[in-house]
Amino acid sequence: MAKQVFFGTLVHTPALNEIEYLHNTAAAVDETGTIVALESLPSEDSSDGDGSGDGSGAVQTPRRDGPAWIRATLLPRLGWAADDVAITAIRSGQFFFPGFIDTHLHASQYPNVGLFGKTTLLDWLTTYTFPLEASLADLAKARRVYRRCVRTTLAHGTTTAAYYATVDVAATNLLADLCLAAGQRALVGRTILAHAVHLTAAEAALVRRRGSKVSHCPCSNSAITSGAARVRWLLDQQIDVGLGTDMSGERAGGGAAGQPHTETDDRAKLSVEEVLYLATAGGARVVGLADRVGRFAVGLAWDAQLIGLTTVDAEGGTGRADDDGGEDNNDDETTNVDIFGWETWSERVAKWLFNGDDRNTKKVWVNGRLVHDRAAPGGVPV
Repeated sequence: MAKQVFFGTLVHTPALNEIEYLHNTAAAVDETGTIVALESLPSEDSSDGDGSGDGSGAVQTPRRDGPAWIRATLLPRLGWAADDVAITAIRSGQFFFPGFIDTHLHASQYPNVGLFGKTTLLDWLTTYTFPLEASLADLAKARRVYRRCVRTTLAHGTTTAAYYATVDVAATNLLADLCLAAGQRALVGRTILAHAVHLTAAEAALVRRRGSKVSHCPCSNSAITSGAARVRWLLDQQIDVGLGTDMSGERAGGGAAGQPHTETDDRAKLSVEEVLYLATAGGARVVGLADRVGRFAVGLAWDAQLIGLTTVDAEGGTGRADDDGGEDNNDDETTNVDIFGWETWSERVAKWLFNGDDRNTKKVWVNGRLVHDRAAPGGVPV
């Protein structure tokens, strides 16, 4: 794999209550997929638009001289020859975001996505889940199901997944092989405390003492009405929490950010920053990879998504409103996130969280390797 430099706006959540916007920033990634440098080119307009000073304000046009600055200044400092480096510069309004970390999903239930809500949980398991999982002892069927599951989750920006398969060893090994081939970072069969909707105070104290972690699956819990985890309460107990899709209780392939979980108590509601943290850096802590993925920092892997939002033009259409020489912003595809140009960065990210889907996930990298390209046939990079 060649050395790479990614230039543009990087957005991540290094802490639970913190979201950081790194504008006009270059992430240098070596042959092993590791970030070796993060350097920002000063904006030509030093103001932050809304006076916030934290990068969350009005969207600035990316520096067009970014690639030239990379070649003239950054690469020599790294001792890298320009001919050996691939530079990716993105368009205005696009941004890089860490890959989602799904801390609990049943790959074996993927064909049943959307088949929930008619009966009780146990009846649903008996009618749909158990027969399907037993049938995956047929390796041809398992390959078909698992390959589609992996490709779909990658297309939604899930770069790390804690998968459950079935009791069949050969089929479970096949899932691991397919993840490896597709480039998805996967933990197959690892046990994480999922749902945790009925924990008592004594049980939560035991979880904390043992250093166990919790996977919160809000969409699944809502769909099958199994209860609601007290996420704020768990965090107050110093218990690490990540997000999971669970799978067949989820909408199709949805990324780990899912839907923000809310409770009746105002303090119990999770903010945009907190939800995105749980889907990335928080999830990394849950799966034991906090020193490797979940945010952008020197020494961590380049596990990232390129997010593109729809620009609404002066006539109310979705034609490209600018031409700043980077990646195509709209890719001739209308998404569910319309950007009019007056939104701050924090507002754009919120609109993406609440309204976005796989159409906004233009490209995905795991360990520096391009594993999903929405513009390619089937999303599979050539």
